[in-house]
Amino acid sequence: MSCQNLLLMSQTSALLPLRGRLLHNELSYNVITASSFRYGELLLEGAFYLALVTNGTATQACGAQVRRLRPRELLVLTPSLRVALTEPAADFALTCLRIAPPYFDSLPDGTLLYRQAAGGAARGRMPVCRLADEDFLRMRAALDLFRFAPDGERMYERGVARHLCSGCLLMAADLLAGGPRDAAGYVSRGDEIFRRFKRLLMEHYRKAHTVAFYAGQLCISPAYLSRIVKRTTGRTVRDHVARLLAAEARRQLDCTDREIKEIAHDLGFADASAFGKFFRKEVHASPTAFRRCRP
Repeated sequence: MSCQNLLLMSQTSALLPLRGRLLHNELSYNVITASSFRYGELLLEGAFYLALVTNGTATQACGAQVRRLRPRELLVLTPSLRVALTEPAADFALTCLRIAPPYFDSLPDGTLLYRQAAGGAARGRMPVCRLADEDFLRMRAALDLFRFAPDGERMYERGVARHLCSGCLLMAADLLAGGPRDAAGYVSRGDEIFRRFKRLLMEHYRKAHTVAFYAGQLCISPAYLSRIVKRTTGRTVRDHVARLLAAEARRQLDCTDREIKEIAHDLGFADASAFGKFFRKEVHASPTAFRRCRP
């Protein structure tokens, strides 16, 4: 396999159906206009999207449902949805934030928004919310902050992006709920357990890789935790752990000169061999081959 193919394969989650400002591998900000429709259609799929229509109209198709998007409408999409945009008016403009699933899972404020958006989709509702003037201006201002957010991988740069994302998610969750309400009153026990699991995961994923560890920390059974995580996200606990481990492994291999055995130890693997087996399964390349293909 060539170096070019390895790099493309390793960066699959970062490839965007829409090209815009890539803040880092799993987060991008786009302003879509009529000129973006080079082939007559734009797809929003495979990620979480906050997309705000700021001007003009376009046709939106989600499954069998087709409607005309209008100004001040907010689309909130989960990775299971596939939305096609066509027939944009000449003055159409859409401000769009794309959040890859692994990055979304690392954010502390995504659970409520996910449950509301996924619940609406499950009931056959179009994932669109029409905003009042004040709400529209507030959401637009929040999304526009991504124009100026730092786009590097250093800790403070990623921290800025995380805080901006969390703010937008909380605003969107409030809007989907239909106005100012105490969000805590609308989170079920399962949602709360999942939120606590995500916090634990971000703290311990480098060393703790088993369902039993997280279930023990939450004082529930592994089977119960597995059901909640699967029901909420469609993925297993292992999937969540593996995605974070793989992302951190790629980052360290790409951005540092640490020895592979050091990275393996840092990420909680018994030895470099166990780490290599895991990495090949997740990234489809050995750690050595991945590092060799760095630009």
